[in-house]
Amino acid sequence: MVGGAVDRMAVIALALGVCFWWPGAYTREEPLKTWNFTIPMPKHKVERLLVHDFQKTAPLWLKEVESIKPYGGRSSYFVRVGQYDMVVRWRKTAKDVWDSSYKVSPLFIRKRHLRPSPASIEASPGIDWAVEWRLLAVSASETAVQRTIFKLEQSSNRWLPLHRLMPLQCADENVAMASSFPHAV
Repeated sequence: MVGGAVDRMAVIALALGVCFWWPGAYTREEPLKTWNFTIPMPKHKVERLLVHDFQKTAPLWLKEVESIKPYGGRSSYFVRVGQYDMVVRWRKTAKDVWDSSYKVSPLFIRKRHLRPSPASIEASPGIDWAVEWRLLAVSASETAVQRTIFKLEQSSNRWLPLHRLMPLQCADENVAMASSFPHAV
C-alpha cells in the first residue's frame, strides 16, 4: 500500500513538473504573456526612447547592460549584459507597432574569451524570443504600451523554466520604463 502511494505521488510530482517546467509553443494568437501599462509622456517620445534611441536608453530598463553596439544593419544591436550577450533587432510591423527580437547566448557565461560572437549567437541562440510592442496615445502626455511575448524558444540551460522567468523579467522592465523614461527626456 505504501509503494502504491509513492507511485501515485511520483506521477503527480512528474505531472506538476511537466506543467511548470515544460514551455509551450507561443504565437501572436496564443502568446506567452501580454502586459498593458502606461508611460506618462507623448507617444512619439516613448517610441524614440524605446526603439530609435535603444542604444542609449536600453540601460534605463534592461539590467546589467555593459555595452551596446550597432550590429548587422539598421535598428540591430549587439548587447553585452552581465551574464549573457544578445543580438537585438527592431522592426516596424504596422503604424505604432514594433517587433523586437532577441537572440541570446547561453546564460551564465562569465569569461569574456568564452563568450560567442554575435554571428555565432544568431546561428545558434541559447534563447530566441520576440516581443510585439503596441504604442497608443491616450492623451498628449500619456502613452499606453501593450507588450506581448509571442515567441520563446529555449535551446540551452533547459533546466531553467524561462517561460516562467521571462514574464517576471519583463514585468520589471515595464516598471523601469514607466518610471525612467519621463526623466530621460
